[in-house]
Amino acid sequence: MIDQICDGALPTAAAKSALESAGSLPPASAPRFALFAAVGAASLGVIFGTLDAVGLLLIAASAAIGALVRRWLSGFSPLVQPLCAALVAGAVAAVAGRLRVSDATTLIAFCPCMVLVPGPHILNGAIDLARTRIALGITRLAYAGVIVSLICAGGLFGFTAAGGTLAMTGSSPPVPLIVDVIAAGSAVASFGTFFSMPWRLLPFPTAVGGSRLRRRCLIDAGLLPVQRRDGPCRIGLNRSSRTGRPADQYRRERYHGTFDHHGHGFRADPPALAVRAPQALRRMIRHGRSMHRSAIQD
Repeated sequence: MIDQICDGALPTAAAKSALESAGSLPPASAPRFALFAAVGAASLGVIFGTLDAVGLLLIAASAAIGALVRRWLSGFSPLVQPLCAALVAGAVAAVAGRLRVSDATTLIAFCPCMVLVPGPHILNGAIDLARTRIALGITRLAYAGVIVSLICAGGLFGFTAAGGTLAMTGSSPPVPLIVDVIAAGSAVASFGTFFSMPWRLLPFPTAVGGSRLRRRCLIDAGLLPVQRRDGPCRIGLNRSSRTGRPADQYRRERYHGTFDHHGHGFRADPPALAVRAPQALRRMIRHGRSMHRSAIQD
């Protein structure tokens, strides 16, 4: 309808009736909505680094129950739906933590809440601000902020009410490449279902999951941080030692290259030069400014 109005094929007078007819279209069915909510939340769990079968099943079950709760509350305020769904996710994670059925308690709490985040409102609000539609952009971002706040409040309240203790664990290693790509495509397909995208169009956003290949290539090239179970570390500065470093040693590596290693070559060790080049550029800029001020004073 919007495309027809912009192209002049639909008169403005007929836009109101067309908008009302579009608003009366049925959403995705409740079973499909719950199924893809479970698939999307479990896919996010895989992307975030867990392959624990029990943890993924709990994530999927929590998201499915939250989706059914949202559909059951569809006649009430739209702000109540994410609050109650996040409360379910927090309660399920707390019970799983108390029973010690899975080590991925944090992801059991967070992944079902991630599918509740109003991404389109945030993106459209940012686009409106970029196009200087300030009032509309601020309104959309404020509405999205309220929903995110309710998601956080519901998750924390459900986790606390069920007697859970949120413990931050170490990072997990990257999952295998093919599993990562499949999980990303499944997550994108689930978000398409949340907005009642027809079945025939779902393969297109699912194909976007292949963009995960670029991320993995950047990780393998040493241009992105890698996650390990013993803590995050950085690839590229010294490939023979990929564990965590003390803070002072990390600063020396960042500003002067690899610790206790001199004579970096561009082809042999490009990350070290990539780290040191911005520092040298800033020193040159500061030196030029000081020379300029001295010339003005003279």
